[in-house]
Formats: sequence, C-alpha cells, structure tokens
Amino acid sequence: MLEQNLLHSLKYSKDNPEIYGFENFSRERKTNDDTVKNIHDNERGELLSRSVLITEDVFPDIYKSIIESKNKLRISRDINFFVTSNPFPNGYCRVLPNLYSADIILTSSLIELLSLEELKCVIGHEIAHFIFEHHNYPQINQSNNKIETNNIMALKRAAEISADRVGFICCNSQNIAFRTELKISSGLSDRFVKEDNNF
Repeated sequence: MLEQNLLHSLKYSKDNPEIYGFENFSRERKTNDDTVKNIHDNERGELLSRSVLITEDVFPDIYKSIIESKNKLRISRDINFFVTSNPFPNGYCRVLPNLYSADIILTSSLIELLSLEELKCVIGHEIAHFIFEHHNYPQINQSNNKIETNNIMALKRAAEISADRVGFICCNSQNIAFRTELKISSGLSDRFVKEDNNF
C-alpha cells in the first residue's frame, strides 16, 4: 500500500519483534470469534457512550488538522477520531477486529493543552501505531520471565521512536515536536513554557 511504502523509511530499525526474540510471536486471543466480537462491541459501545466523533461540522479546526495529517502521510485507511473528556492529556489507538480500520481517541485535556500544529504531532504518532501494527506486539502481561519483560519494554520504546518520527513529519518542525513532548510530559500550557525556546 502507498502509505506503507511512504512510512517504511521512517520506522526505527530496532522496531522489530524479531530482534527481541519474538519472531514466532502471534497475539491470538484464545477465544472464539463470537466472544472476540462481543468484547469489541462492548468496548466500542463504551467508547461511543463517553466520547464524541470528530467531524468537520462539530469540530472544524481539529478535523482540519486530522485531514492535513492524513494527507501528508498519504493515509487511505479508515480511521475514526474521537474526543473524550479526560483530565489527562493523552491519545491512544484501538485497532478494530477487521484490522483495516481503527479508532483514535484524543482526550479533551490534550486538545486544550496543544496548539493545532502540536496536535498534528500526536495525530501522526497515533496513526503510526496503527500503520506499523504495534497492536500485534507482545504485552508485559504475556511475558514468561524477566528477560522477556526487558525485551518487551525495549520493543515498546522502539515502537514509540517510530511513532514519534511520523509525528514529526506531520508537524514538520523540530521545535513544535519537542514543544509537544514538553507540554504533554509536564501538563503545562503555553502560559508557562518559554515562548522563544529553541530546543
């Protein structure tokens, strides 16, 4: 696919489960298809009950940032964006069972904290998790020993580097990218961050 060819060069070389001994890893749920569908339906029902779909009619500025980010990355896959009320600035991606679409959730505090250009950094970051299929990576609770735990943590860090690279492409500015990280990590707005700070 076009977006995979475009983004492949951005993926961090160590963002690869095989490097950490997970070449045969497959994150299969040990349940039948009906159970998996019911789990997903329940999760999506809960998401829809406490979140709002980001559309051009309701949130035009946020929607524009999403479209500009998707166009920059040449993303053609179906991705739904939601905003949910939450005091913690965060974004996360949920891949749907068909594996060809995803829900990306942005918290209200994240959107309030960041400028629209900074928000593009987060949008790109979350899109990368979907495109690079990080949802298939092993989780800490699936570890069998301390070595595996350390390897999973290293793989997760590598995945974050890949996602950050894509986020940087979306905002197209080193200063904006670092400022975004600073604001999310600290939770502090422009009021407290030095305006002419060159990172």
